[in-house]
Amino acid sequence: MGSTNLHIVLLLMATSAIGSESASPSAPSFTTISVAEPELTTANSLSASPTAFPTPSYRLPGDLRPEHYTLEMKTFLDGENSRFEGRVLIRVNCERDTSRVVLHSTDLLLNTDLVRVGDKEITGHEFDTQNEFYIIKLKEALKSGSKYLIEIPFKGNLTTSLKGYYRSSYQDKATGDTKWVATTQFVSVDARRAFPCFDEPAMKAVFQVNMIRRKGFTSISNMPLAKSVQLEDDWFRDEYVESVRMSTYLVAFVVSDFAHLESNPGNTTFRVWARQDAIEQARYSLEIGPKILDFFEEYFNVPYPLPKMDMIALPDLTMNSMENWGMVTYEETCMLYEESTSEIISKELVTVVVAHELSHQWFGNLVTMKWWDDLWLNEGFATYLEGLGTDHVQPSWNYLENMAVRCLLNIFSIDSLKSSHPVSNDIQHPSEIRQLFDDISYSKGYLVLRMLNYVLGEETFRRGVSRYLKTHQYGNAAQDALWASFDSQLRDASADDSSRTDEVPRDATVKEIMDSWTLQTGYPVIHVMRNYEAGTAELTQSRFVTDWLGRSSDDRESLWWVPISYTDPSNALLDISTKPRFWMNTSNATLAGLPKKVQWLLLNVNATALYRINYDAENWDLLSTALRTEKNHGGIPTLNRVQIIDDAFSLAKAGLLEYNLALNLLRYLRHEREYFPWKAAFKNLEYLSRMTQRGGGFGPFRKFVRTLLTPVYNALDDPFQPSVAVDTIPQMKLRAQVLDWSCSFGVSDCEEKAVALFKTWQQQTENPDVVNPIPVELRSVVYCKAVESGGEPAWDFVWKRFLGSNVAAEKSKLLSALGCAREMWLLHRFLDMSLNETSGIRNHDVTIPVEKIQFYRTKTVRKVPEDQIGSFSNQNMGFGLEYSPQLGIRTGRREV
Repeated sequence: MGSTNLHIVLLLMATSAIGSESASPSAPSFTTISVAEPELTTANSLSASPTAFPTPSYRLPGDLRPEHYTLEMKTFLDGENSRFEGRVLIRVNCERDTSRVVLHSTDLLLNTDLVRVGDKEITGHEFDTQNEFYIIKLKEALKSGSKYLIEIPFKGNLTTSLKGYYRSSYQDKATGDTKWVATTQFVSVDARRAFPCFDEPAMKAVFQVNMIRRKGFTSISNMPLAKSVQLEDDWFRDEYVESVRMSTYLVAFVVSDFAHLESNPGNTTFRVWARQDAIEQARYSLEIGPKILDFFEEYFNVPYPLPKMDMIALPDLTMNSMENWGMVTYEETCMLYEESTSEIISKELVTVVVAHELSHQWFGNLVTMKWWDDLWLNEGFATYLEGLGTDHVQPSWNYLENMAVRCLLNIFSIDSLKSSHPVSNDIQHPSEIRQLFDDISYSKGYLVLRMLNYVLGEETFRRGVSRYLKTHQYGNAAQDALWASFDSQLRDASADDSSRTDEVPRDATVKEIMDSWTLQTGYPVIHVMRNYEAGTAELTQSRFVTDWLGRSSDDRESLWWVPISYTDPSNALLDISTKPRFWMNTSNATLAGLPKKVQWLLLNVNATALYRINYDAENWDLLSTALRTEKNHGGIPTLNRVQIIDDAFSLAKAGLLEYNLALNLLRYLRHEREYFPWKAAFKNLEYLSRMTQRGGGFGPFRKFVRTLLTPVYNALDDPFQPSVAVDTIPQMKLRAQVLDWSCSFGVSDCEEKAVALFKTWQQQTENPDVVNPIPVELRSVVYCKAVESGGEPAWDFVWKRFLGSNVAAEKSKLLSALGCAREMWLLHRFLDMSLNETSGIRNHDVTIPVEKIQFYRTKTVRKVPEDQIGSFSNQNMGFGLEYSPQLGIRTGRREV
C-alpha cells in the first residue's frame, strides 16, 4: 500500500472515538442495588424500532430537561471481571406534554422492571440503536410545567475501551503486582455508557455523585467529598457535594489506590494524583497548576467557581487530557515530569497541557457550546489560552511565538486540502462528532482568535471575552454570541474614547468578518503583482488548494475579510505595526505608495493573519537576496521568515511557483540560527525527501541538504553536550533537529558520535536504568541512531530499558526509537508486540510503532516497504483509539 493510502488508514484509525407532577421530594438514600439477573435487559437488545420517532432525529426531542441527578455507582475492581452497578435518579422539568421519556443509554444492562417515572404507569420500553436512545413509554402524558423523578437501575462492565466508565491497570514497580484503576472518559457522547442520561451539552444539570468502593481504594469526583460512610464487608460510600450546573460529558470519577500531593495557596484546594511510585513526578504540576488557575481568574475577571481542583495522571487515556470540571485527567506524559530523566521539552509539554485544560474550566465548562458543531469555541479558545497560561508561568520560553509557528505550519498544510472542513461544521449524527476533535477546531480556531486579538487590541479582546463569559455563565452559547460580545465591547470602547480609531472596518461587524473565517472551508492566497515603476501592486485573493487537479471555480469565488498589513526595508527594523492597513473583502484590490524597485515588499507582518502570499518573481528574488546577504536577514521578522519558507514550498507544490526559486531561497539557512525558520524548512524538506528517495534525484537532494546543515552543525561547539543552563528551549529544539537530520544525511561525524555515546551507556558497569550518560535533551536522536546501526543487541537493550523505566516521557522516547531499526524482522516484531496486551505497550501507545516506522522512512531510503506497513495498518484498524486534536501527530504525543 502506498504512503498516501497509509496516511488515510491512520486517519481512519485516529478518528474511529417517583415523584409527582409537583416539585419532587429529595431523593431517598440507598447503598447498593440487588437485581435478579434474569430481569436485566441489555439496552441494545430492547425492542428496536427504526421509526421510533415520527420524524427521525439524532437529537433529543427537548420535551424534558434535566435539573438534578443523584448518581450512585458501586465499582467492582476484579481484573478482567471488573464491573459496576448503580442507580440514577433524574429530576426533570417537563417543557412540553409528552407520553414518553427519551434519554441516552448504550452498553448498559437495564432492569426495566424497576424503572420509575414518578407515579406514572409505564407501558413499554424501546431502544433506538442508531441514536442510542432509551425510550420509556407512558400510559398517561407528562404535563408541561411539572417536575418528575426518573429512576433507572443499571449495570455494566468495566472494559478496556478507554471510553465511558472503563478499567486500566499498571504494574507496581516495588512488588510487581498488577494494580487496577476505574476511570471515566465521557467526551463527547460516552456518559451514556456509564449511566442513563440526557447526554447532550445543552442539557446541563446539577449532579450529586455517590461512589461505593472497597477498602484500600480511594474515589474522587468533580466536587469535594462531603462524607464517607462505612458499609458492610469493607465497603465504603463516598458522598460528594452537589455540583454546579454542568454538561454530562464533564462528569467524572475515579476509583484507584493512587497517592496525592496537596496545595492550598488560596481559596482553591489543589491536589495532584498519580501512581504511588510516580507521585513525586507530579510536583511540577502542583507547582504551576495553582498559578495558572489564578492567572485565568484575573485574565477573565471571573472567579473559578469550584472549591477544589484535582488533577490525576492515568496509565491509559484515549486523549492526552480531559477537562472534567474540578477533576482533570491526564495521560502520564502530560502531567508527570522527572527532572533527572525528562528533557526540558517534556516540561514544556506538561505546562502547555495543564494550561490548556485549566483554561477549559471557563471556556467549555462555565460556558459550553450549544451543540458540537461549535466545538471550536471550547478547543480553539483553550488552545489560544494555553499559550497565555504557559507564558505566564514560564515567560523565558518564548512559547507564544513557538505556538504561532506550530499552528500556522499545521493549518497551512491540512486546511489547503479539498477534504478540509469549516471551523464551525454541521453535524449530521453523533457518530461524526469525534471527527471535529481535529486540528481545524484546535489550531485554526486558535489562529482566527489570534488574528482577531491583533485586530481589536489586547484590552478590547480581553474585555470582550470576559463579557461573553459573564453573560452566558453556567449556560450554553453559539459562536454568534461570542461575536456579539466583541461588537458590544467595541461600541463601549468607542463611546468611552471618541478619539479611538477601531481597526474593524466601519461597514462590517465582527460577526461578518469572522463568519468568513469560520463558516467556509480553507483560507486565501493573496497574489501580489507589483508595478515597480508606478509604486503600486495589484492584489487578488482566492482559496489556496494544494492539489491543483482538484481546483474549481468555487475556489476563485471564495472571499474572506483579509486584514492586509505590510512593510518594506524602510521600516522593517522599526517597531513594525501588525495593524491592518486596509481590509480586503473583494477578489481584487490595489496598493499604492509602495517602495522603489530595488526594495522588497512584505505582507502579513508577523504572520498575524491566516493567508499565504504569492509575490511576483522579482519580489521573491528581492526577499531571497535580503535573507541571504543582509544583516539580520534584512530585518525580516522571524515569523515572516517562517511564512516565506513555507509559502514558497507550498506554492511550488501546488504548481504556482518554480521549485528552483524555493530551493534557492533556502540557501540563506546556512546563516540562520533561529529554530522556527528551520522548523518550516525541515517540514518541507521532509516532503521532498519522501518524493525523491526512490529516484535519481535523491543524490543531489541529499547533497543539497548537507550544504545547508553542515555550517549549522559545525557551529555547535560540542554537538552532543548541550548546555541546558544556557540554551533556550527553541535552541534545544534546533540542536536536536539539526543532529537528527545531520546524522540521517551523513553530515560530518554526527552518526559516529551518536552511536559512541549510546555504546558508553550500553557498556557501562552501573545499572543502565539508573545511570544514563546521554543528555536528556538528545536521547531521542541518540536512541534512534543507535538502534538503526546497532541491530538486535541495541534493539534488545532499548526494549529492556523501556520495560524498566518508571517515567512516561522516557518510555515514550525508548518506544519510538525501536521503530528506527533497519532489520525487517525486528520491525515486524515491534509491530506484532504493539498488539500484544501483555507486551508492556499500553493501549494508548499502540499506534506509535506504525507512526514511527512510517515517519522515519520519510528521511531514509531503506525502511520497511510501504505495502508491508500499509498491510499491517489495514489489518489492525480496530485499535479503538481517538485522535487527540491538540496533537501535531497521531501517536498520543503532543507536538510542542
